[in-house]
Amino acid sequence: MNNSTKIGGPNLTVEIDESLFTRRKNNTGRIFHSQWVFGGMCRETLDVFMVMVPNRSADTLIPIIEDHIASDPDTGAHTQNIERLWRSAKERNKKHSGTHRSMLDSYISELLWRQKHKKNHLNCPISVFNIGNFLSKCVRCSTFSAFYDLTFLKT
Repeated sequence: MNNSTKIGGPNLTVEIDESLFTRRKNNTGRIFHSQWVFGGMCRETLDVFMVMVPNRSADTLIPIIEDHIASDPDTGAHTQNIERLWRSAKERNKKHSGTHRSMLDSYISELLWRQKHKKNHLNCPISVFNIGNFLSKCVRCSTFSAFYDLTFLKT
């Protein structure tokens, strides 16, 4: 989930915000700590980053901002785009009946991958083919190989 590239830069606007992803419903059930996710989105390029954070204090967020946002971004007055990203992430999460807390990191990684590659949706089958091809070489499983041959090579 850690993005090595910075977003933003000169003449680019980066919106930042935090969102609560896991909490107890109606204060019932097991007691879990709330899980906050901090993220940013460049308005012009639609590049994003998301990081799970233990709290929303300045001591926690300022180093993340310095690590993920290029210097000299324009400051913006609204956060509509990043709020839309939170909403779509949570809607997708609800469609899957929630996400187990231990899987939140991989869920956010998938969300970031989908956001990054949504412009290349026509190349998605090629990406799936490449992943399947890679796995068939790495995994020594006849069941997987049979599935791979039937699914990807005969379509």
